Amino acid sequence: MKTLRLWATPLTVATTLITLVTGIFLFFHYAPGLTRVSHEWIGMLMAVAVFAHLLLNWRAFTTYFKRPAGLTLMGLGAVAMAATVLVSMPAREGGPSGFRAAMAAMNTARIETLADLAGEETDAVLARLGAAGIDATADSTVSALSGGDRAAQGEIIAMVFSHD
Repeated sequence: MKTLRLWATPLTVATTLITLVTGIFLFFHYAPGLTRVSHEWIGMLMAVAVFAHLLLNWRAFTTYFKRPAGLTLMGLGAVAMAATVLVSMPAREGGPSGFRAAMAAMNTARIETLADLAGEETDAVLARLGAAGIDATADSTVSALSGGDRAAQGEIIAMVFSHD
């Protein structure tokens, strides 16, 4: 345990800093060089460090289960983690989850089709997109309009489905 104490907390802090910075970069779609690879692999090292840190501080950690704020935050974290896993799981072996399949379909569907799904006139949707500076036609797809940028895809889909 004494050897574990020498490196567990410093490694937890170091890996947290790296995943924090690379996570912010990735959130803003700025991923130069090794940003994505570093985030993923340092995240694995961080899991080892956090596990070791928890082992060393187990007694203190368990006191958070007795406090409403700590229990609530850890519970919310567990729910968010479970939701992330469920959304990411394939619906069937080798296939995408229902959520991913729906998003992929929306990204490749024509704006005219999405307008129908939204219960909107195609011209109204095209007008909203045009007002946002997006030059779209009825035959345009979200994927083509966004250039593959996930944040832009989400914004375009939100504009299609927002009713005035």
